Amino acid sequence: METQKLEFKRETKTEIFIGDEIISELPSKFNLFGFTKQCAIITDTTVSRLYSNFLEKILSSANISVTTIVLDSGET
Repeated sequence: METQKLEFKRETKTEIFIGDEIISELPSKFNLFGFTKQCAIITDTTVSRLYSNFLEKILSSANISVTTIVLDSGET
């Protein structure tokens, strides 16, 4: 897995994870970075159909509370 840091005009840096089969690694990343046990998945209808259920199950199995927000494809 590859990690990259994004810099925005604000003072916060955001780390993103890029790689194959990384969804199953998310619960360990929550613990590693000290995140709370809550998250929001923000996606569109196309990606949601492919990954939302699987992602919700992975996170829920690690006792992470999940809220999923699905936008129409093409919305900005």
